[in-house]
Amino acid sequence: MKIHNGIAIIERDTHLSKWVVEHNRLDFDINALPTYLPYFPKNGTLINIGANIGCYAYAFKDIARYIHCFEPNKEAFECLEYNLAKYVNFELHNIAISDKETTCNVNNDSDNVGMAFIEETTNGNVKTKTIDSFNYQSCDFILMDCEGFELNALKGAQQTITKFKPIMVIEINDATLSRQGISRNDIFAWLQENNYIYRNIYKNQGLNDSQLDIICTPK
Repeated sequence: MKIHNGIAIIERDTHLSKWVVEHNRLDFDINALPTYLPYFPKNGTLINIGANIGCYAYAFKDIARYIHCFEPNKEAFECLEYNLAKYVNFELHNIAISDKETTCNVNNDSDNVGMAFIEETTNGNVKTKTIDSFNYQSCDFILMDCEGFELNALKGAQQTITKFKPIMVIEINDATLSRQGISRNDIFAWLQENNYIYRNIYKNQGLNDSQLDIICTPK
């Protein structure tokens, strides 16, 4: 961890941390934020699965009542803690989110730390839990970027999603999904079965790109 103008970054990271250094700000995806912040109710509850160093959750700090962040990568989590420590509405968890409670290892070899992914095993060094196991009393928005484990995370949040019907933003990356033996169609099918409609977060773009973010709204 390195501190750059009061922001904790991962020095070897060639993506988010590099952007922070170049722009001197933590809220990374400034172009995407206006596309889904209007869907978030003031004083609502956000669940951020794959919080990285806090660049997305940070954008909600002034409008959310509660923000629950999950980040399994210890290196990123240390930065997340530093960057969000002064805000009382954050709850931070150094665990992975899946569809069952077990353990995993984090593969963190890439220079792009955001591409780190988990591999479930019975003797891993990081715990995995389900969102449903937290028995949250509210959930208005789920922000999900977990490098191929999106379907697992959705299945483990089934009860929470059914109860609260949150808006969701989910990363779709064909390469990371393929690594888990699934495709975007598996995620689309789950969303349809659970009465969600979805589109590219950018209204003028379709669903053909190999990597994109989709916004999902209940019917």
